Amino acid sequence: KAGKAGFNALRLPINVATAGNASVLATLKTYVEMIGGKAVLCMFGTSYSEHVDHGTGRVDDLNATAWAWAKAHEVFASFPGVRYELLNEPFGYSTPEEYYADMTKLLELTGLPHDRVILGGFRYDAQLEVLVNLGWTGDMAYHYYPWWLTKGECTEDNFQKKLEEDLRGITSRVFITEFGGSLDQPNPGYKKFDPSPYDCDVNAFRGLQKVLLALQSQGRRVKGAF
Repeated sequence: KAGKAGFNALRLPINVATAGNASVLATLKTYVEMIGGKAVLCMFGTSYSEHVDHGTGRVDDLNATAWAWAKAHEVFASFPGVRYELLNEPFGYSTPEEYYADMTKLLELTGLPHDRVILGGFRYDAQLEVLVNLGWTGDMAYHYYPWWLTKGECTEDNFQKKLEEDLRGITSRVFITEFGGSLDQPNPGYKKFDPSPYDCDVNAFRGLQKVLLALQSQGRRVKGAF
């Protein structure tokens, strides 16, 4: 169904438990084959009772996570279009340095091909520049949501400016691996310009479309959007 709808790649979540389950990996492999061999596998943290939605926001066990990535790579090594997003939304780290140290150690332990690895931006995958400053030269994951701006600031222009600033100079290294918002606002297709600084959903989508189309026309498109 995804292919028929015009999608040519998938973002698929895994965690330590599912990466160790041969049946689950076989199912994910089937999905990848059906979409044409292109996907992003993303490692999600462990969820505990006090961390229901996103887990702890950090790698809880480097050795276990490295083992999980190695098991996933065994299945997908022959798929050059499959990329590895090391950790979803690392909000559990106190500093970019702490996060980057864990990611470089994880890469060392896994031995994953550097050119297939995607490193998520700091916190909620929204801060990319800090990774560049720390020396990361590979690809990065960026997340984009209406709540990146506060109500009263949510104009289309402000969303456009934020996205342009966040991606400046690095668009060729960025996958937008999450974006979203409410789709039920009374503005069909969100085609109508909305001057209100409070309609964050409409203006977030319009700002995103405006930036991505401009980048494409300039030959500076992002690597993908999921």
